[in-house]
Amino acid sequence: MTGDNIMRKSIRSRSCTTGVALSVLMAPLAWSQCAPGIPSAGNPGCIPPNQPNSPYYQGDDAETQAQTQPAAVWADRWDAIAIDSDVGQAGVIANIPSKNEAMDIAVKTCKKIAT
Repeated sequence: MTGDNIMRKSIRSRSCTTGVALSVLMAPLAWSQCAPGIPSAGNPGCIPPNQPNSPYYQGDDAETQAQTQPAAVWADRWDAIAIDSDVGQAGVIANIPSKNEAMDIAVKTCKKIAT
């Protein structure tokens, strides 16, 4: 082998080593993340959780359970504030079942505090 051939072999092996090193360093950049709402932990294929082949699939029971729960019912409660601007006093009441009753109690409380 001549000196030229040895030099070419050395350059080829260095460029091959450099190419392998660069590809190893760039490998994490090729990874991707799942779309929003799709869990990526333990789900390398980014399969949506509502698909049967997803590791997060809960089956049809989860969907039917959510549909069978009764709707929330809000309790009707009233709060009221009565202000006497002449005296600078206020009457406050909370958690009364009737709107009119809450207003009456707030006014009475305001009058009682003002006297």
